[in-house]
Amino acid sequence: MKKIILCILIILALFFVVSCDKTVNIDEEKEINLSDIYFIRRYDGMNLIGFSMGIKDKSPVKINPLTQKASFLCTDPVCNHDDIECPLYNCANFYVTGNYLFYTKRYHDKNTGQLISTELGVYDMLNGTVRRLAEYKDEIGLAGATQSYLYYYIAQIDEENESSVKYIVNRVDAKTGNIIEILLNNSYIADINIAADYPKIYTIIENKIYWRITSSDNSGNFYTTDLDGTNEKIFDFIIGKSNDFVSYLTLGKYDSGYVYHAENNMLANIKTAEDLEVYVKLSSYERELSKRDQRLSRITIDGIGEIKLIVESFMDYIPCGDKIYYTVLEENPEFIEDNGVQTWNWSGGKIYVMNSDGTKQKLLCETGYNLSSEFIDVKTIDGIDYLAWSFNVVRELMPNEMGAAAFSFSPDTIIINASTGEYAVVSMPE
Repeated sequence: MKKIILCILIILALFFVVSCDKTVNIDEEKEINLSDIYFIRRYDGMNLIGFSMGIKDKSPVKINPLTQKASFLCTDPVCNHDDIECPLYNCANFYVTGNYLFYTKRYHDKNTGQLISTELGVYDMLNGTVRRLAEYKDEIGLAGATQSYLYYYIAQIDEENESSVKYIVNRVDAKTGNIIEILLNNSYIADINIAADYPKIYTIIENKIYWRITSSDNSGNFYTTDLDGTNEKIFDFIIGKSNDFVSYLTLGKYDSGYVYHAENNMLANIKTAEDLEVYVKLSSYERELSKRDQRLSRITIDGIGEIKLIVESFMDYIPCGDKIYYTVLEENPEFIEDNGVQTWNWSGGKIYVMNSDGTKQKLLCETGYNLSSEFIDVKTIDGIDYLAWSFNVVRELMPNEMGAAAFSFSPDTIIINASTGEYAVVSMPE
């Protein structure tokens, strides 16, 4: 039962890794990386025609917060970006670092649906070239990236014991294509049924990688290595202590040497099967109301010092340097129609800002939109923070030949200038 409770808590928690340590100066062209300037996001949409639905999936897009324009990453002027002719179409997962977009593509048997192979590749966003790096018969998980490096793991199923999986961690260099194995704890074999059991990177700070490899009882081990995977050190201070700091590293957001942690008291008080049963029976409205009793704290990335309470009530947040941007639950949320669905506008469309220590809290802007999703990212350009927020829009199209109404489900993005509080809605490119 402990495993069930743990898995549910992990699923309910959201994990993001955001770094705003470097302020980009767009006048210094030689130092610019596209990932420092653009928000890179997936293009996921849906067409609804009558009672039939079809996925409208295209290659990833980049959004310029300065011009408030979105365009496809693929630079081919005659590409439709929505079929296999596009080099970035059907990217199962991708990770962006510098001017590189690493991606995986999964290939299945058309008859059985069984995985045949997984391709690992990299797209150079500056010159528009694609490089195929490797192909595996097993699943690939992207663990993290920095500079021109991608860290990923291969999940190899034991042919004699299908419930056992061995995780092999590799690093590939986008510039050379060279692949080396990262020998974390030599090798790691786990139960495939334990969803949390695989190597993870939580953050990379000043050429130091922070890893975690869990165990079935969630005790786990935390490591740091250099970028080559050497000089491995175990976090000795974690061993034998409470799970407080473990929870921080597992579910936190990282920035400027700190890890931030959100704790919902209702979730934290789930200790038994009976507690879990009570929570599961709550309505979505009651679960949202519990966020009024949600606390945000922080501690240094190495766990040194005291845990500091930042704010006692919030919905979602994203740290950036010496600032934290966040939303709060409205005292009297408005019941509205959003994309044809009756729902509560929990945030009231408002975004707030405070110092990273919780001081000087103030309203940044009122967007007028139902901000029911989460922050995508934040970037600092010429000393100004730009926030990206995702929300979905349903647009009515022309009726089809049978007279049935046609709708398009499109992921738009709100871009907010944190200096002025001004915002704009950026639609996906056609």
